Amino acid sequence: MEGETPELEERFEDLFEGSLRMIKSGEVVTGTVLRIDPEYVLVDIAYKSEGLIPTWEFADERGVARVSAGDTVEVMVEEVEDEGGVIMLSKEKA
Repeated sequence: MEGETPELEERFEDLFEGSLRMIKSGEVVTGTVLRIDPEYVLVDIAYKSEGLIPTWEFADERGVARVSAGDTVEVMVEEVEDEGGVIMLSKEKA
């Protein structure tokens, strides 16, 4: 970056490299619930794509999903990205 100090350039590089964090199948990560649909719960795991968890994994004994947008959840990465670019997660396996 033209006119930038070496320290600022180094900080930018560190931030950029940190944003390229790789995740692997079997890894347990913490995410934030973004949306709850009848079939899936959408979770932000601070990766390039959000992840999906089947809604039934959050259901109580009556079948009611006990999760809300904004909740923090610990999940396991089941499949990093399928052909549609979706990350499949599991709360149950975490």
